[in-house]
Amino acid sequence: VKPGESGASPWRRILSLKAVVLEPRKSSDLADAMAEFDKYLAAPGSKGCVLFGVCRGKVSEGMDFADGRARAVIVTGLPFPPVEDPRVKLKREYLDAERAGAASAGRAA
Repeated sequence: VKPGESGASPWRRILSLKAVVLEPRKSSDLADAMAEFDKYLAAPGSKGCVLFGVCRGKVSEGMDFADGRARAVIVTGLPFPPVEDPRVKLKREYLDAERAGAASAGRAA
């Protein structure tokens, strides 16, 4: 796959341009993943490295990505709690009641 080739999948296009490191599932593997990330950044002729992480995951808080360690952050999805979570149900019921109250107040005016 050549860089910028339009028929390639997004994953293949990324791999053709940058080294890729994925956030590990186990916390015990995080140090190795970050060492690999830094190794790719420091390699002679490096074009950089893409580090894929998860919102609220291991690399989302408490890590320093100063200077050349981070040039951009792209968030492609946010984790939402399950719709059956009791807190989600309570909030939905509250917001529905508020909306219904506002609608009936608007009709009374």
